[in-house]
Amino acid sequence: NEVVTLWYRAPELLLGQSAYDASVDLWSFGCILAEVVTNRALFPANSEISCIFRIFKLLGTPCDETWPGVSQLPDFQAVFPRFASQPLASAVSERLDADAMHLLERTVEYVPDQRLTAAAALKCPYFDELRDAPQPPSLSHCSSGPLPRGGADAAVAADAAIADMAADEKLGAEAYGGAAASTSVVDGSNGKELFKRRSSSRAAAALKRSRQE
Repeated sequence: NEVVTLWYRAPELLLGQSAYDASVDLWSFGCILAEVVTNRALFPANSEISCIFRIFKLLGTPCDETWPGVSQLPDFQAVFPRFASQPLASAVSERLDADAMHLLERTVEYVPDQRLTAAAALKCPYFDELRDAPQPPSLSHCSSGPLPRGGADAAVAADAAIADMAADEKLGAEAYGGAAASTSVVDGSNGKELFKRRSSSRAAAALKRSRQE
C-alpha cells in the first residue's frame, strides 16, 4: 500500500488497504491541484500517521457513517483523535474559483467510489478553456540552474508544517500505545533541513522529467 508518494497518498492506503484502483490517482490529483494554487503541499508529513492526521484535521476523522467500512481497514484505530471537518476552501486560502473548487471537492473525497473518475474529471468546466488550447512547447531547451526559492512566506510555511508534523507524530504515538511514531518526530534545525531537502529533491526530479520530454 506504499504505492504513492506519502504527501499524495489516498487515505485508504494510509489505513492499510491493499486492494485499490485508479481512484487513488484522483486523490493525488486533488492534492496536486491544491499545491499548484497555494505553492504548498496540502498534506505534508514525514510519516504515515502524521499524514493521516493532517487529512483528518481537514476532512474530519471518518467513521462508518461518513465512510462505510472505514473501521474495518487494517490500520484504523477506534482511539484516533476525533477532528471536526473544515471547509476545503480554508486550506487553499480561497484561491480557487468555483469550477476548481468543485474539482477539488470531488477528488479529495474519503470514499473512493465517490471520487470522480479521470474521464469525468476531464469533462469538468475547470478544463473548458484548455481543451482546444495548443500544446505547450518542449522544455528540453531550458538551461540548468538553481531552482527558485519561495522566499519568506515559504520559510514560514515550512516552519509551521514542521511543527504540525511533530504534533501529529505525538498524537500517533499516543494512538498506537506510544510505539508507532516516537522515533520519527522532527524538530529544530534538523527537521527544517529535512523538509527543505525533500522539497528540493521533489522539485529537481520534476524538472529532470520535464527536460526528458
